[in-house]
Amino acid sequence: MPGIFTIQTHPMVKNNMNKSCIFSDAGHREQDVGHGNQASSSKRQASPFTLIELLVVIAIIAILASMLLPALKNARDYAKSTLCSNNIGQVSKAAILYSMDYSDCIPYQDLIDGKIAYWASFLVDDSGISWSGRYIPYSVMNCPCKDAVPSNEKYSYGVYGIYYIVLDTDFNGNVNGKKDFIGGISLHKGDNYSLSTVKMKQPDKTMLFADTRSNNTADTTYFGKAGREFTPPAVRGATAQWAIHTQHVNTANAAFADGHAEACSANDMRKSPMAVKFTFNSKGLPVSMP
Repeated sequence: MPGIFTIQTHPMVKNNMNKSCIFSDAGHREQDVGHGNQASSSKRQASPFTLIELLVVIAIIAILASMLLPALKNARDYAKSTLCSNNIGQVSKAAILYSMDYSDCIPYQDLIDGKIAYWASFLVDDSGISWSGRYIPYSVMNCPCKDAVPSNEKYSYGVYGIYYIVLDTDFNGNVNGKKDFIGGISLHKGDNYSLSTVKMKQPDKTMLFADTRSNNTADTTYFGKAGREFTPPAVRGATAQWAIHTQHVNTANAAFADGHAEACSANDMRKSPMAVKFTFNSKGLPVSMP
């Protein structure tokens, strides 16, 4: 038309312009995709714990620990008590075997070759002493709860306690018929002190051995260690202070003349024919029961 003109674009130029537009659009799309990836990545990154969350986790762990630790301690104490019961049961059976070989007597003290021989030395396997009976190893002569003692005192301390009947005033005085019930089992000839097994009327109720404790006030080396003897009516010895020790959750393991072992509380022992009136509790404190 007159006065109107059009600009013709060369085909090559047109193609180049189309390609430029395509590349430009693609670039924008790539940039958009890149920004999208960065956003997604930032969303996927774990946010750090806040202080409150960390304190909550620590509190939960502390609560669980407070619940589990007492249970673990009780399990450990029960395991030690079970092992102790097994040990003292072996000691009682060894003493019975000894009595069968030696005139139905269980010695708890004698004088041999000018040396005082205590009960444990007659039962253990010890090549260092001539009168060793070699029935059981020394390792079972004490509760695993108790610490070891110096070897020169290992038969006075570091062993279960035997019923020291010679100082049992209730037995000797037949208080409440105690001697009539147990029988005339106390034997004394010269330097030998023994318990007669054939004269026992109630072997299943006659306590031969028990967990003991020494609150030795003269030598702290042996304070809290096991002592070789116990007397039911009172503490044994003014200095050594040996007595039954209720160390296993307020019970003491005891072995009887028929060979069985059981855990006994202070009340159980007081009401029994043994009439135990003095013990040490689990904290090592004296308990007197008239």
